[in-house]
Amino acid sequence: MPAVISYFLHGQRVLEQNRPLLEHFCQGDFREDVFQMGCQGADIFACHRILPWQKAPQGTLRAWADDFRALDPEQLFSVWKGQVQKESSHRAWLTAYVSGFLCHDCFARTMEPFLRYGAKMLAQQHPGQKESMWRCQIESSLDSILLRYEKGDLPTSFPLKQAMPNPPEALPVLAQAYREIAEALWGKTVSPALILQAFSDCRKAFGAWTDRTTLKTWVLQNRERKKQQGPVCSCYFRGLSEAGEYDYANVSNQEWQWPEEDGPVRTESFFDLYESCIQKMPEQFSLFFGEG
Repeated sequence: MPAVISYFLHGQRVLEQNRPLLEHFCQGDFREDVFQMGCQGADIFACHRILPWQKAPQGTLRAWADDFRALDPEQLFSVWKGQVQKESSHRAWLTAYVSGFLCHDCFARTMEPFLRYGAKMLAQQHPGQKESMWRCQIESSLDSILLRYEKGDLPTSFPLKQAMPNPPEALPVLAQAYREIAEALWGKTVSPALILQAFSDCRKAFGAWTDRTTLKTWVLQNRERKKQQGPVCSCYFRGLSEAGEYDYANVSNQEWQWPEEDGPVRTESFFDLYESCIQKMPEQFSLFFGEG
């Protein structure tokens, strides 16, 4: 899940334009930290026990990232709406989290064709290397590009843990919600403690992937060059600039198409898609929370 900064910045922009609306839905008890945690969506589970030294005697929840992504929007929104409606004592917290989750879902679905096309193109330029690796490279590069676009900052100044807050009183509520959703959707009974571990592991992974000095990236890239294997590990780190000549954000508005065989021919840049996601959110919020 390398698009950490993009999800965070998208959430910030949405919040800047829609704070009164979100505070209304939360009845004045809006929690920005819980909202920003929601902006990372279920991708956080991809980090469960991901670091090499972390043992997993109870297994991992990494598959949940793909499982949630595979849900159609109607099914996904239905289970989250059920959680918000049934919760009484902490409804504002769940409302804030789900608001962030809606941002995540809109961004992810809007960007999916663009990312898949780019990954396919880069994999074709590097025979024998996986599209999944190049997709990760694209997303990390777009994180750096968007950070410059929105803040004029470099990724060395952005601690990734900032995108995954740690609201201790809200975490058990969110863990219980995920437990009930997993049981309803897939009949899986999972301990809330395992879900809380996944939340914690995500922050630890984000800390490991923060490269304040660029030394981690330099070491990994040197190793990868010697093995001629492509950015297998370095794709998880955000560089100061983008490698190679590929136009990651399509700022030149070249044509692209996904599905490659029969999809519509498009020319939007990453920034066009990004701005469109921000404009979609007021209607998304109102539809979900019943005021559409």
